Amino acid sequence: MHRSTSVHKPVQQPVQEPVQKPLQTETRKPRHHAPARGFSLTLSGGFSLIELLIAVALVGILAGIAYPAYTSHVQRAHRAEARAVLLEAAQYMERYYSANTSYASASLPDRLSHSPAGSTAADARYTLAVTAEATSFTLTATPTKADGCGALTLNQLGVRAAPSPVSGMTAESCWR
Repeated sequence: MHRSTSVHKPVQQPVQEPVQKPLQTETRKPRHHAPARGFSLTLSGGFSLIELLIAVALVGILAGIAYPAYTSHVQRAHRAEARAVLLEAAQYMERYYSANTSYASASLPDRLSHSPAGSTAADARYTLAVTAEATSFTLTATPTKADGCGALTLNQLGVRAAPSPVSGMTAESCWR
């Protein structure tokens, strides 16, 4: 008897790699609001009415704070212009006194009669006037629109005043 010897080769089975499950992303469910009185709501990508009202309220609050601060800043800038023109007019008056030994008949030139300097009466924010005697003068800058300081004055001694400050302001704060 012949025995055949066969070499038994093991059968290789294919290697199975672990199967990866696809990552599941969490999906958000759309917000649904209960329809009011028979109306059906459809989801849109816009803002809700509450979100819009909150945004409008915030803008209103910010504007309510910013606008008065802005107008106060503009008034201070106009006042600074008027002070500069008053000081320039005082220099003019001193030159006049040096040439004439008296302030008595002095008057301001047209370019110094309004603030900003060189503006016309229609464009002026302040109107300047001089009251002069032989040895003294007082320059007055009167605002053309409401201002918290009212008129600003300056005399030959350099005394600065705001004779009728409105809204609790002092002459010192008006000249700063």
